[in-house]
Amino acid sequence: MWTAKNFVTCDVRSLDMLLIDEHGDQIHAVVPKEVIHRFTEQLHEGELIHVEKFNVSTNNATYRPVAEGELKIYFNIDTVVKKLENQDVFIPMHKFSFVDFSDIPIRCHKPKYLTGN
Repeated sequence: MWTAKNFVTCDVRSLDMLLIDEHGDQIHAVVPKEVIHRFTEQLHEGELIHVEKFNVSTNNATYRPVAEGELKIYFNIDTVVKKLENQDVFIPMHKFSFVDFSDIPIRCHKPKYLTGN
């Protein structure tokens, strides 16, 4: 989970996170600045949650923290977040999408997908 900021003004734009399900599938989720206050007490890294009443849209962002992230979840004023009672279900805390080493130089010049070195 991280705070996305405007690079020029340093104003907070959103609270961003990667959500991972029990199958290991992940999606980039965004809490716009206008509604961050509704979710700061409910969202904690590593906790299992149920989320409903959110929007899904095509991911047109300059960067995508999920390799195959064509869609993105947006929380809104009606979004409901509930902490699951059973926190014993195994869901990985981290998910990595590895690529062939030979593909790294090509990806480094395309900011669409975040690539480390």
